[in-house]
Amino acid sequence: MPSVLYGKDGRVGRITLNRPEVLSAIDYDMPETLAACAAEANADDGVHVIVLSGAGWSLRSGRLDVGEREHDPGNAVGSNDGHSPKCP
Repeated sequence: MPSVLYGKDGRVGRITLNRPEVLSAIDYDMPETLAACAAEANADDGVHVIVLSGAGWSLRSGRLDVGEREHDPGNAVGSNDGHSPKCP
């Protein structure tokens, strides 16, 4: 399941951090995916506002999921590994 979701509801672009099991903490891929979703919404003349939310019962803003570091210790948050991020 993607960690970031994007959808439209009328003139509202909705970006959802989709990691409820960790209160939607930011993982290492999310910054690029968030940027791609925001760019997609900004390019759409039908979107007049963008709402950022978290899936589940809570969202911890500004929290980095440090547990992700053990999966890829050489990776930096928001680093570009040569791939172009896509908005799911």
